[in-house]
Amino acid sequence: MEKNHIVAGLDLGSTKVSVVIAEVNTTGNINIIGVGETSSEGMRHGVVINLEKTVNSIKRAVHDAQVMAGIEIGPIYVAVTGEHIKGVPSKGVISIGNREEGITPSDVERVRESAKGVAIPAEREIIHTLTQDFIVDNQPNIIDPVGLMGMRLEAVIYIITGSSLALGNIRKAVERAGLTVDVMVLQSLASSQSVLDIEEMQQGVALLDIGGGVTNIAIWYGGSLRDVGIVKLGGEAISRDIAMGMATSKSFAEKLKIEKSASHPSYIDMDEEVEIPGTAGRGSRKIGLEKLYDVVEARVEEILDYSYRRIRRSEYSHNLASGLVLTGGTANIKGILEVAEELFELPVRIGHPTTGLTGMVEAVSSPSFATSIGLIKHVVIEKEENISTVRKEKESTFLDRFKKWISDFF
Repeated sequence: MEKNHIVAGLDLGSTKVSVVIAEVNTTGNINIIGVGETSSEGMRHGVVINLEKTVNSIKRAVHDAQVMAGIEIGPIYVAVTGEHIKGVPSKGVISIGNREEGITPSDVERVRESAKGVAIPAEREIIHTLTQDFIVDNQPNIIDPVGLMGMRLEAVIYIITGSSLALGNIRKAVERAGLTVDVMVLQSLASSQSVLDIEEMQQGVALLDIGGGVTNIAIWYGGSLRDVGIVKLGGEAISRDIAMGMATSKSFAEKLKIEKSASHPSYIDMDEEVEIPGTAGRGSRKIGLEKLYDVVEARVEEILDYSYRRIRRSEYSHNLASGLVLTGGTANIKGILEVAEELFELPVRIGHPTTGLTGMVEAVSSPSFATSIGLIKHVVIEKEENISTVRKEKESTFLDRFKKWISDFF
């Protein structure tokens, strides 16, 4: 990685668009230098529904981030989500033979390519191919097979695909905003890399990234991403219910949600009243917070209940020793942690994306920036993995040449 490499991440949500610009040095340290955030008016559930509004939202967020950073950006990492995203496991098998040097990096690449040989429909494109497991001579759960002796190598990979049309519309919007898409990254993967630690991923954990329009689910076990899912409910539904239930504007409902609401009774004074401004010439009125609580609690429980049902359908639902991590903007609602603990009967924590960052850390400390920061961290992880692979290949090549030299000489 070049010295002071500039990396930018774009999170296209249903309610907000955020851009984070960072400097990443040769050791992988991330220094936040620019942040931009604006309302999203052209996205719904991860899909572009109005191209011009999406382009304008991207332009505003990028402009603010660039002004703060004092630089212009070009290629950008973009998070993608939506019901069109699908993940399927695939297995590849190769024969190694009786080799003294054991399994080489080229063998690992061959078996991964073998596992990728699954038919992908023409209307879909691959976003990620993530290794889940290696198996050497029927011995499973091998993390790194390089150097091991074996006659047969198997790899299980998780292929994540998306609709070519949906992804194409996102590329078009980014390009119309004056940028180019460097890499598209699954939103739940980016958020995971932002707020989960290695031990949680190893022991088993479920991530719930509760955004404005959708809740993205990622289940990790054994250090690998095992399952992804989506629930088409998020914080926007809570704001909409408040606006209807309290007979007020959507903007004031959003303010109430942020400043006064709670989803657990321990966080709210039921006797307190809040003044609701009048609309269309009507006078203002006062309403007890108990009514606000009833609305918010019901919707938060619904979001978590649908998420619980989706997790229970996963074959890894019983491998969650580290419990649950909530992130995304809706994770800021008071009491959501307690509600989740009662429903899932698992340890729960709120995931903040600030670990290992320097620079403008306070500007991205909210869980709502988990995806944007995760995009930056994804770049670092990707670079480190590439460096490790190249190093192993060089070591393997050197050993082969050394052994041949010894054999020829003696």
